[in-house]
This record gives sequence, structure tokens and C-alpha cells, in this order.
Amino acid sequence: MYSWASQRYAKPPCRPVAAADRTPQPTEVRRRLIVEAAVPLIAERGHASVGVRDVAAAARSRSAR
Repeated sequence: MYSWASQRYAKPPCRPVAAADRTPQPTEVRRRLIVEAAVPLIAERGHASVGVRDVAAAARSRSAR
């Protein structure tokens, strides 16, 4: 059921990095970066407190090193 509340509080789509600015990487490299970023976050905060955006932000910071 659609309600005004769901529209009012819905988050806008988030795309922090433009497609043209992304660095193409092989699937294995991206997967490794994501896992290496996710493991410490989950160990620190617990799996229920870590979101996809948290892992994505951590993976982006790891790939910039």
C-alpha cells in the first residue's frame, strides 16, 4: 500500500561517484577490496550495524591507497 509517508521519508538515490570517474577493475580485484573492507567493519560493529554504504565507503577509501 502506498502512503504519503513512504514518499515523504524516502531517501533519494545516492551515486557519490560518477560513472565516468570510476576506475575499471577486474571482478576479482573489486571483490577482494570489498571483502577486505567489510571484515574489519563487521568485526568492530557487528553484522547488524554495518550497511552496504558503509562497506562501499570503506572499499573506496581502500582502493585510493
